[in-house]
Amino acid sequence: MSGIIAIFAAERSNGRVESTGRAESSPRTPITNAVCRAHPESGFYRERVKLRLPETVADIAIILIHQTDYLLMRLIETARQRFLKEGGIREAMTRARINYRNEKKG
Repeated sequence: MSGIIAIFAAERSNGRVESTGRAESSPRTPITNAVCRAHPESGFYRERVKLRLPETVADIAIILIHQTDYLLMRLIETARQRFLKEGGIREAMTRARINYRNEKKG
């Protein structure tokens, strides 16, 4: 959750939290990272988001979309590499069947 930087740990203003700008350069990043590590459950964030400005909530949504996109691209690349290295399900089934036959003979 470290991508949600400087949003939940931002300073309050009139009971609401103002947008904090670019996360990478924020001095609040370590604080936010600690909060995210301490609260992995989504309910914590659903309550906190109610206190944020709509613009900040939109920023959070964009960050989450980017994080999801990045993780999905990594998953796809890992699956592609695994397929190239190990083959697909048909190859795995063929290997398993050949191994079974060889064990049965020996």
